[in-house]
Amino acid sequence: MNLVVVRHGETDFNKSGKLQGRREDLSLNTEGKTQANDLADMLAQEKVDAIFSSPLKRARKTADVIAKKVGMKITEKEELSECDFGSLSGKTWKEVAKIAGKDMEYIDKTLLKYDYRPYGGESATEVKSRLTSFLRELKKTRHRNVILVTHGGIIRLLHKMLGEDIELNLKSASIHEFVL
Repeated sequence: MNLVVVRHGETDFNKSGKLQGRREDLSLNTEGKTQANDLADMLAQEKVDAIFSSPLKRARKTADVIAKKVGMKITEKEELSECDFGSLSGKTWKEVAKIAGKDMEYIDKTLLKYDYRPYGGESATEVKSRLTSFLRELKKTRHRNVILVTHGGIIRLLHKMLGEDIELNLKSASIHEFVL
């Protein structure tokens, strides 16, 4: 199965370098809307059997634009939602480091061994578990070409789980291809 995994378009938090997990459910900013349209144009010629999206606004809005262009319906999957950063959501990595007393950006993006449970959020193990569950179900389908619209943390985890080099600083509206 071919997976085309898309990171959502830009939000104001992306632009200002703030963490936005599940609690900060922002929609796309003006640049993000432009990016979503550009993505849709790039993916318009793809053969697509299904589109799955995180239910968070930024991903769903990006998926809506793509789905309209490729003529497909979207299935929302909670498993594709970004990690819950708990009370650290809405803060910059610098602010998070002061609160946590360690370089959480490195632990999160490079090591993928984060644990935001002390702040009311999720751990990498929990996020990986829900993503693994989704991939297991996806493999049971007859789909050959699937678009997933999701978030940076989920994409980095996919890179690790599927044996690809991890991309640390994923751009908004970036496209990543995997074989499942």
